[in-house]
Amino acid sequence: MADPHPTRQDRPADTVRRPVLIGEIGVAFDYERKATPTGSSVPAYQTGDFGKQTLAVESSVQALEANLLSFTWWNYTPQNTNDRGDLWNMEDLSIFSNDQRRSPLFFPEPTSIHAGGRALPAIVRPYARKVCGIPLRAKFAPFSDDRRFELEFDSAAFDQQQQQQQQHVATEVFLPHFQYPRLLSPGAPSSLAVSVTVRCA
Repeated sequence: MADPHPTRQDRPADTVRRPVLIGEIGVAFDYERKATPTGSSVPAYQTGDFGKQTLAVESSVQALEANLLSFTWWNYTPQNTNDRGDLWNMEDLSIFSNDQRRSPLFFPEPTSIHAGGRALPAIVRPYARKVCGIPLRAKFAPFSDDRRFELEFDSAAFDQQQQQQQQHVATEVFLPHFQYPRLLSPGAPSSLAVSVTVRCA
């Protein structure tokens, strides 16, 4: 979904640096039905296969990242169940469900902080919390072996301002434990590293 959207470089110069927040974006978790050998279909939550939804989430977030857009994900409903969904308007878009938390198909450990999550490989991702400059590009590859996150920004004007004001600040990147459990777990080997690419123009 990222390619059809205009890039920031394609937009008029006076709009490039304006912050944009997408107020609501989400994926329905009840739309996929998996056919059985007998020809009938069952909901994805019965098979434990949310693969299509995960790919849909990844396509959506990848497009947002490619255009450097902020967003709020719809939604998180702690009361969500497979039968009743989000308890509103017959929707089932929650990235959490109590039924998935209790099902061994999804999480053998129901007390895990990630238990009950849906499409977590795509929705839980690193991102830049603070950038010392103008963001130019952000990209995360959740299905790659090294979970590579790349960030590119122009720091020239920001560096000059810091030198004048004699301030020292840093770019901050959030790294989720879900994507990097070996790195962020207590006692992890210090030799582990995350593939984060930062280019300062």
